[in-house]
Amino acid sequence: MPPNMKPIALAASAAACVAWLATARAEEASRRVGGYELRSDGAQLEVWKGKRHATLSADARVVRMTGDAQRVDVELATPCTRWSTRYTLDQLEARLVNSDALVLHRARSWARAAVGFTRAVQLDPTWRLPAYNLASADVQLGDSAAALATLAPWLASEPVVTYVQVWRDPELRPLLTSKPLAAVRAAAPGSARVGDGALDFAYSAAHGLVAYTVDHSGWSSCYQRSDVELHDIRTGKLVATIAAIADSDNAGATEDCPAGFRTRRAALVAERAVAINRLLADLGFVTTSAERTTLTTGSGKPAWHFPRAQLGVVVGADNHAHILRGDRTVGTSEQWGQDAVYLDVPKVMVFFATGHDAGACSFAQGAMAPVAP
Repeated sequence: MPPNMKPIALAASAAACVAWLATARAEEASRRVGGYELRSDGAQLEVWKGKRHATLSADARVVRMTGDAQRVDVELATPCTRWSTRYTLDQLEARLVNSDALVLHRARSWARAAVGFTRAVQLDPTWRLPAYNLASADVQLGDSAAALATLAPWLASEPVVTYVQVWRDPELRPLLTSKPLAAVRAAAPGSARVGDGALDFAYSAAHGLVAYTVDHSGWSSCYQRSDVELHDIRTGKLVATIAAIADSDNAGATEDCPAGFRTRRAALVAERAVAINRLLADLGFVTTSAERTTLTTGSGKPAWHFPRAQLGVVVGADNHAHILRGDRTVGTSEQWGQDAVYLDVPKVMVFFATGHDAGACSFAQGAMAPVAP
């Protein structure tokens, strides 16, 4: 990899990840704020108030917690990534109330659960989860109208995200036949198909989305996992992730990968593909032409060449990828990776960085940049 490579994901080497795991520790195991206590055991962060508790983050180490009497800022990390999250007191209470209501929901006490989910929505209207949970309780109570009213703000602001959630949740799935959900479906059903856990590049003109497969398979020849990702072509933002080959499909895998195991996994993947293909059809995805190339450094600078599209990509002094048609810049991406794909429809460039660092820093990420005519 060239010395000025700007990887899409923060991906450390295997040695760096191992060293991080050996030396990193939570700066604070707990922090109190406004009657709440945030507790970390090194791999999970929970909020407690008396005997009530809820999980805030799993599978991540707390690096630092700061804040005042009204909020707390939490810096979290895995071996290869770091991010920060802020919680107000109302948001912490919303997590506790939602957790309490889930206990009631699982006990089939749906009316009492709905009261709790409603309170959680009021406490944190920016959090989708209690709204989804409230809609689920409403469906169980036979009140689809109430469920749709709960989802209405999310259908208005995030139609595809909400549609995917309803599609994947068995309790919400009956709502797919309703008019508000039907309105999200494309006028013309799509024809893109997932096969063997993989999807060629596909485009939904109805929603301005590109779909493609990201492979997360590990170093073991037997372990396979992949996701179908939906990205907004205007912003490149990840809109939804759908497991094509789930981690659970690898249960019972051994290094020799016997034929019986492969057959069982293939059946699970094929069954899931049927459901994913229905979703892709609903959202209007069709396979689109893709020109693929990989990084070259013959000139001493990272570059990509697309002869069919008559495009070139070079990394400038600003460490950004500049997409060129002749001498004219027609697109720019702050993030880039080893491989690049140009989609003629809808005229976007997708960069990929992939790799596996001894299982500790596996990464497969994409970044997208629109290309001007």
